[in-house]
Amino acid sequence: MKRLLTLFMASAIFASCTSDDTELQGKYVSGTANVSPIRLFTKSGEVKDEAKALEFITRHGISEFVPQYGIDNSHANEVSITFNPGNTAIVTCFGKTDVRNIVKSNGYIYLEASDITTIYSFANESKITQALLLSPLYSKTTTIPTSSGYSNKTELKHCYFAKETSGRISLPLLNICIVTHIPDQIYARETAYNLNNVFNPEISQNLSDVDTIAVQRIDVELERETH
Repeated sequence: MKRLLTLFMASAIFASCTSDDTELQGKYVSGTANVSPIRLFTKSGEVKDEAKALEFITRHGISEFVPQYGIDNSHANEVSITFNPGNTAIVTCFGKTDVRNIVKSNGYIYLEASDITTIYSFANESKITQALLLSPLYSKTTTIPTSSGYSNKTELKHCYFAKETSGRISLPLLNICIVTHIPDQIYARETAYNLNNVFNPEISQNLSDVDTIAVQRIDVELERETH
């Protein structure tokens, strides 16, 4: 399984959030990961046929998906979150360490960077972006002259997304592939692997008749150190 890829994709949004006064404490370190089955979606909704999902990723050569779902140990000790007083945390993801601000919203923990990252892009929104449930709390997109080689500039504060359940912290990752296939023509494929986010199944309503999405969720479990 490939290491965590931090993929910055966002639309123009400034999300409202609700605070939770309960502060997390201590250091949490990744152990096992729970790999979920591969799911397949079309405009009609979910295709609940595991064999078809496996055939789809095989046919399109998508080797980064994990056919054998269950417990996986490849992320052990590679992610840690140390919660500090004052709603800040020290986050380490595969060798990169920085301090993040903690915001709790809609049942998730947003670990938000203090610095603003600038991303340049084209007008057409990525379909993968549309398939993501979570977005940075601060993100602002403006139109820029096409002479720059781009059409949009997005300024955002990158977030890691986590969830607390029964005294454990989990980091949701996604493997996702969207294929647009027109018979007798070249198909387009958009992919992202180990993307820290949650899939939004309502994207099915926005798909065309020639779109298919394969998605797999991997929950990296972090347990609190006791010593």
